[in-house]
Amino acid sequence: MSEEAQERLVTLLAALMGVALSGPLISRFVEAPEERGIGGHLKEAALKSGVTFASTIIASVIVSQLARSRG
Repeated sequence: MSEEAQERLVTLLAALMGVALSGPLISRFVEAPEERGIGGHLKEAALKSGVTFASTIIASVIVSQLARSRG
């Protein structure tokens, strides 16, 4: 698998995992938009960046393992 294909696959997997995980986490840990102040916005930004960070690492590991197994 080419390096370019691996990068695209990591980007795609990370985006899919981010979308799948960030919605439920934000609705669980952040108050409704009308009721929150700057703290709620900061919490939402921290959660989204944490999910993006983690999903990128996980996607990278998955793609590395896949590329290694395919030779």
